Amino acid sequence: MKLKRWVFYCALASVLSILLCVGVHYRDRSVSNSEILATNVFFSEAIGKLHDECTALSQKLADAQHSEDVMRQERDKYQVMLAPFEAMALTRFTNGSIDQRLDLLAQSISFVTNALAFAVPNLPYIKIETLNGLPIDGLPNRETNKQYLKLHRVRIRNVGEVEIDNFRSRLQIPEPIISTKEINQSIGTLVGWRSLKIEILTTGTAGRTAGGMWLGPASTNYFLYPEMAFNPYTAPFPSDKGYRGQEVMIAGSGEVSGIWELTIDKLPPFGYASVLFFTSDSDAVTNYTKFADTPLWASPPNPSTIADTNELRFYLEGEYQFQALNKPQKQYFLVPISFDAQSRKISSSEIQTNITHWHPVIIESY
Repeated sequence: MKLKRWVFYCALASVLSILLCVGVHYRDRSVSNSEILATNVFFSEAIGKLHDECTALSQKLADAQHSEDVMRQERDKYQVMLAPFEAMALTRFTNGSIDQRLDLLAQSISFVTNALAFAVPNLPYIKIETLNGLPIDGLPNRETNKQYLKLHRVRIRNVGEVEIDNFRSRLQIPEPIISTKEINQSIGTLVGWRSLKIEILTTGTAGRTAGGMWLGPASTNYFLYPEMAFNPYTAPFPSDKGYRGQEVMIAGSGEVSGIWELTIDKLPPFGYASVLFFTSDSDAVTNYTKFADTPLWASPPNPSTIADTNELRFYLEGEYQFQALNKPQKQYFLVPISFDAQSRKISSSEIQTNITHWHPVIIESY
């Protein structure tokens, strides 16, 4: 009986041992599978990140290689462009590194370009003359007798390669201008041409006759001065230094003047402007011709017995501008005009940049 019980307990112990081993085996296997799964997930994510980083690095490498190719092409292009300047620098300058020689060459080129861009223009060619004869057609309507008429021309030409800007001038001639035949100019050039006459305003009664002007006893008079592009009173050689004189005349009814303004906005290189105009010495303009023909030194109320041989009554005077390095510069000019009273012809002398020995007289007409 005891033996059977012992066998029973041995068998039970064996069975329990077997069951315990099987349970432990399955527990260890379950733990191992979880760890493997977690490990697989970790490495899978790490590999994915490494793959993305490798892809990004590959793209950056490709972009860097493309940029290098572009830079190499640009370098080669500029090397080709620089080659003739390097050769010039090596020939022109014998000392220093290539960079120093190129710097010296750049300075030299800069000096040349500035000189070309801001060069001082040559004095323009200016000629004022009386033409022979009269045109068949196009005579002024106000003058029916051709014997009183003369045809004249003013020509201005830029003979240099630098543009002349803001040309403004005042013309003073011995006979009044009664009509303009034509104005010609280069393409893109604007020419202004008008008479300069001081207007008299009155609050009372006034009028003009052939002999001059009359004013009522209770009249108040005012002067309306024209706006002048070139003002001779503020020119470089003012009257307080004894260079200038002034005469004033009162115009008669319907009278015209020989004092005109000529302006040109710009004269490009070799550009030109010209004006054809008629003058008259008929009885209707006697006041002006007599007045213009009387020298200032011989005029009342204190005429001199000594002639001023340097007095200049007829001339073209003005100034123009040109672009300098820092700001626009001005150039004054004077063109003396001589008059042959017998043939009634005018002719100009060479343009000059100062009045030299001349004593210009400013003639004003009211």
